[in-house]
Formats: sequence, C-alpha cells, structure tokens
Amino acid sequence: MILSELYTRADDFSFQIMAKGSSRFFVRVTSPKSSKTPIIFSDFILNPDDDYRAIEALHLLKGQGFPLAPAMKLVFQDIHPSYSDESDRSELVRRHDQIVAVVKDYAAQAGLSVENTLLDPKAGKFETVVLFE
Repeated sequence: MILSELYTRADDFSFQIMAKGSSRFFVRVTSPKSSKTPIIFSDFILNPDDDYRAIEALHLLKGQGFPLAPAMKLVFQDIHPSYSDESDRSELVRRHDQIVAVVKDYAAQAGLSVENTLLDPKAGKFETVVLFE
C-alpha cells in the first residue's frame, strides 16, 4: 500500500479526501462523527485502479474519529451520477462491486466483518449500502 498521497479538507458540511496521484479520486463524508448515525458518503469517486487509495481513505477516516466499527452502516450515495438507462448497467455494477470490495478489504484489515451489502435504488439514483457485523 502506498501511503501519504492522500490529503484532507474539511468545511462546515463535510470531510473530504483527495489523492495527489489520481485526478479523479475523491471521497466526501457528509455525516457527523457520531456513532449513532450511518456514515454517509456523498461522493466516493474512484478510478478502477484506486482500490488501495480507497482502503487507505477508510483507515484515515477511522483515525479522524469516524466510527468505522461493528454494527455501523455505510451509505455510498449516487454511485453512478450519470446513470440514465440500462446501457449504463455494467458501469453501475462495476462501481458497486468496487466499493464493496474496498470495504471488505478494509474490514479484513481492521478486524471487522461485513454483514450485508446491497445496491439500493433511491429517487432514480443508486446507493451502495454496507452493514458491518
């Protein structure tokens, strides 16, 4: 795993993570650091080769106090913003599968277990939802 190419930014509404080595990589969490609410990722934008960066970002979030812990729910909103019809289905599924793989790899490294994952349609968009045991 390559470390230290991630950098962060926070504003009144979110905590953001970017990567110097990737023009596209962008993670934004809009939920507070509370153990009583799901962690909401309004953006989790990855290139196909950004898995290690995404795993590192999840470790960074844990280090910043976000409760990546047992019984937590992670919600990745609007995982394919340009999804418009069935012809986009393979890219939608690829993005969902990539997010699930990243979270499972993070969970294995962090001593957590993934209880369930689902691709959830919401208001014409799609969310990936992950539940830790």
